[in-house]
Amino acid sequence: MILGLPLGTLIADVTSWRITFLAGAILGTIALLLQLLYLPKLPAGKQFKLSNHVKFLKHPSAMVSLAMAYLGHAAHFGAYTYLAPTLKEASIFGSDLTYLLFAFGLIGFAANFIASALVRRRLAQTLAAAQVILAAALLLMIATDEVFFKVAATLLWGIAWGMLPLALNMWNRQSPDGGGESGSALFIVTAQASIASSSFFGGNLFDAFGLGSTYLAAALLALTSVVILLFTFKRS
Repeated sequence: MILGLPLGTLIADVTSWRITFLAGAILGTIALLLQLLYLPKLPAGKQFKLSNHVKFLKHPSAMVSLAMAYLGHAAHFGAYTYLAPTLKEASIFGSDLTYLLFAFGLIGFAANFIASALVRRRLAQTLAAAQVILAAALLLMIATDEVFFKVAATLLWGIAWGMLPLALNMWNRQSPDGGGESGSALFIVTAQASIASSSFFGGNLFDAFGLGSTYLAAALLALTSVVILLFTFKRS
């Protein structure tokens, strides 16, 4: 999730975009084989029923968690597709683009480790900080065409995305049965639905109103998630 874009961009620059897709297919096949060979069998302790999902969703904290998961992933993936094209508009091409995207991945990787320590003590604050940083990065990306600010926005975005999925997942686990099958499954379903729908609507916004509207909408989604978090934290 963090290093995929820079690696894919590098492969495409050196070869072609088709080789990038081929590399993704090969990595997916390797991952599948490793799972079949090395993951232990984990038999279910009890029969799983759809009513378990309904029971999980009846908890208000679960609904809030899934709403924040949807908004957080939507804010990122609704605009993520246009990161490289936006940087190219600021005359960041070729090797410069590749290096910057690698920096995006590396700083996100580091932020993920830092967040893993912070969520144990300051989960709500870490989650809020990630969302605010993401919103700031998205707004800065369209505020100016100056290369310095584009680079700064990209690095801020990498920091936010290094923190956000972990913080969202940990927040979901705080809900009753959030660490069980229902909580985990619904979190993943919500994230995947968010990626699909935000990519669709982001593309339509881009076609209808241009690049700025896509980034602005994504920033508003991130800030909406912050408002929900603050309201929930205040009530608790």
